[in-house]
Amino acid sequence: MTDTQVDQAIDPAVISERIVKRLQSFGRNRLLGSQLGQLINESLGVGQSYKALLPAGGPQTLLQFCATFLSDVVQPTGEFSGPDQWFRVNQIELQEWSGVLGSGSTWKAFVSLSPMHAVVLNSSRSDLLTAPIGSELPEGFLTIASLTLEEHKGVCEAFRLRLETEGFETAELTRILETYDSTSYAAWIAAIHGLVPRGDGEWSVFRRARIIDLFKKRLIDLGISESIVGTLVPQLTADQRRANLAQIAERQRVSAGAPQFDADARQFLHAVIDKLDLSQLRKIEIPFGAFLDAMNERHSR
Repeated sequence: MTDTQVDQAIDPAVISERIVKRLQSFGRNRLLGSQLGQLINESLGVGQSYKALLPAGGPQTLLQFCATFLSDVVQPTGEFSGPDQWFRVNQIELQEWSGVLGSGSTWKAFVSLSPMHAVVLNSSRSDLLTAPIGSELPEGFLTIASLTLEEHKGVCEAFRLRLETEGFETAELTRILETYDSTSYAAWIAAIHGLVPRGDGEWSVFRRARIIDLFKKRLIDLGISESIVGTLVPQLTADQRRANLAQIAERQRVSAGAPQFDADARQFLHAVIDKLDLSQLRKIEIPFGAFLDAMNERHSR
């Protein structure tokens, strides 16, 4: 038997059990074929391949292997990401997914109006994690519903009332709230900036506190004990800080790349202009002020 072969005398049930344990440790119930194949090979041993377990002369494919050894656990979804096929893994206990917890994703899933993931509570360990919307959760796992549009609007209204009691003119905020929908947040932030010095900081602190209160209410409604609530809230607030730091880092990255993008755009435009004939050049609309500035700069040399 070579390093890439597997003992074909192994009981299929044993093979299946070994692979399922590896999939459980990975924790996802939706995988690309490239990920699934790697996990299966890892479960069989270093340097070994699932293809060695398939009959010689027959299809040596991941689909065939899953149909032979994992038909009760793994099925293709019919969806593709490029050439790679998606598979669904059933009866897998969800774990804290690598790259999800600690990255701000829990907070973002809770506050999003159109979340791709739901916040999930592992009640046996009092841990928060996220899972794709619609995931089948094992016993002991509870979904914590994301905030609704009305709840977001309610937080905004509470802040407006606070500003009103402090003597600020809030007519513009009232106007935004009258037709508040999922596209209104940018206008809301702009109005606060124009109304309150350092208003974004005050609003952020207020909003975070109200959202935490809503999160606590979700947990209480689910019957979670006060002591467990006390351990879960710090998890969410810590994740919010990570989400905020990630947002700041992204803004800095985009800002740092802007000068290079500007230079690249100008260079590309010059290259395009050099290829145009006179009739095409006459169709270009140029602000007259920019034309005069260029002329003056040329004459001053």
